[in-house]
Amino acid sequence: MTKKTNKFFYFFKKYNQTFIEKKNSKKKALIIDRGIAESAIMNAGLAYILNKKYSMNISLLQSNKRNVTSKIYKMMNINNFFNINIKENLFNLRVIIPAIFIFLVSIIKILFKKKSWFIKKFKLKGIYFGDIIYDTFIRHDNDFLRESLVNKKFLKLLFISIYKILIIENIIKNNKFNCVISSTHTYASDSAFAM
Repeated sequence: MTKKTNKFFYFFKKYNQTFIEKKNSKKKALIIDRGIAESAIMNAGLAYILNKKYSMNISLLQSNKRNVTSKIYKMMNINNFFNINIKENLFNLRVIIPAIFIFLVSIIKILFKKKSWFIKKFKLKGIYFGDIIYDTFIRHDNDFLRESLVNKKFLKLLFISIYKILIIENIIKNNKFNCVISSTHTYASDSAFAM
């Protein structure tokens, strides 16, 4: 961590008076972590209001539990979390088998229906995801100039996206969250997938 980040945590820890409490309630909210300190503070602030005013218990979904934002959530006493890091969940057969099947079918469709089909029509669980996955793919390296989406970079992004969509759906469905706290709905991010 940089000196600036260390200073920030020192002041946040010293002056933070907002703590999430465990409530005797069935109402639940899920924070989707972006790994950005400013977003974590805003998300945790909203979670604090939901916890105090509406007696909601707060959970956290994150891909990397060793990032800067983990400290912020811990300082606010948010300890119930779901880790969706692929390496740590690789043997979750309820997710990996459907993810592989959907991935292979998607490749075949992309080969026959081309890039425009993927961008406009690719959906999973009835929700269109093609545009946000494609936006992430073309963010760097002028990849929008490529005619074909069948390349190592895109296929890796597609598989990770499918996997994360399925695991996030399972978490939300199995835990019956009343609301999801997300700070963005763009690009192929955990927040966008959850929204």
